Amino acid sequence: MIERIKERIGFGLLLNFIVPGAGHLYWREYLFGTFVFLVMAIASVLFFFSFLVELPIWVRVVLFGLPTIFYGFSYVDLWRTILRNRKKRARSAYGAWVFVFVVLVLNLALPLSPTNLVLRNLPQMFSVETGQFDSMQKGRVFGVVDRSAYRVNLFFLNEPYPRRTPARWDLVRFDDQNYLSQFGLVLGRSGEEVAFYNDSLFVDGYPVPGPERLSTISGSQVPLTRVDPDAILVATLNKGAIERTFQISPRDVIGKVHRLF
Repeated sequence: MIERIKERIGFGLLLNFIVPGAGHLYWREYLFGTFVFLVMAIASVLFFFSFLVELPIWVRVVLFGLPTIFYGFSYVDLWRTILRNRKKRARSAYGAWVFVFVVLVLNLALPLSPTNLVLRNLPQMFSVETGQFDSMQKGRVFGVVDRSAYRVNLFFLNEPYPRRTPARWDLVRFDDQNYLSQFGLVLGRSGEEVAFYNDSLFVDGYPVPGPERLSTISGSQVPLTRVDPDAILVATLNKGAIERTFQISPRDVIGKVHRLF
């Protein structure tokens, strides 16, 4: 199989997608291939840096837009290189297999690779017991948790780096005081006085309307509660009603639940 595809244009473009510059290196364009790799490595460093420092939008456009344009140009140049050299610079089948193996290992092992970042922040799946979220719910419901919504796991930090604090009405997956994973709804944030009665949420004495998708939460009561500093108030649900509240650190939030199905 490798004998049939090793000289095809798509094969070189795929290598360039897996590791920038790999397509040029495969076709013996060593200088330009190394240059492409270094440019995209620097762009990756800047991308990770952007998690730590808040940058204006125009700075982000320049920092990430220019490398993206250059990366797109590398595909055009690679296309021309393959058309020009595939008869006289083609590698053997053995050499092609070795090159593919090395490229795949680099893609998984390099800390700066997008694959490494994705693997460190893969979404999680969890299931909700029958009727926990909605009294009309039949059977088990499965949730998808975005672990990078509030904190991102970066290779050069020992702990996930905080990006933002969960917002009110966010559906979140979190660990309680007994290290058990729970599913709940954010009602209050640090320093607020929160109460829930008459099917309405009150924050610091004022009613706060909730999103329409949560209109089924009724018949619930939460006594007036002051949220501790550096904590959020999360309520677990049972049959569409608030069952229990937890004051937890944002660090105990696993991620945001984007959808249930």
